Amino acid sequence: MKNTVFVLFVLCFLVSPRVLAQQDVSKLEFQIKSTRLQVAEDVLVINSRIIRRGDRLIWRQKFRSKTQDQVFQIRSSEGSWDKKTQEGKIVLRLSSQGEPYRFVLLRTSKGVVARMFYNSKETGEQEKFVFQVDRIRYQSPNKAQAK
Repeated sequence: MKNTVFVLFVLCFLVSPRVLAQQDVSKLEFQIKSTRLQVAEDVLVINSRIIRRGDRLIWRQKFRSKTQDQVFQIRSSEGSWDKKTQEGKIVLRLSSQGEPYRFVLLRTSKGVVARMFYNSKETGEQEKFVFQVDRIRYQSPNKAQAK
């Protein structure tokens, strides 16, 4: 019996820091910087920022001197994310102008990537945008709002 209790204690000790380090993704606010975007087979050099603030996700693109924002409403969020190790997976279900989107942030063998999925009502095909993540900054929910 003592051995069983000791084993359970050791397992709890080893697992608890990992669980405690993972952030509740429903409240996790971040800003992702990306300079490479893959659309289908094409890789484009476009400065992008993906900003999560409250119930919004903003995809800000800058090309030459022109900046364009696409704003999404977050309908649901799931997953877990460790800010220190940048490991985990976040899935956000979004909508913009009545259209459904899905945003996924995860670590792969190639590093941290962000993916945006859109199901075209016109063609019935799924479009996928893959952002190579250069940097992620985190903010508490009460800090500055996206401009």
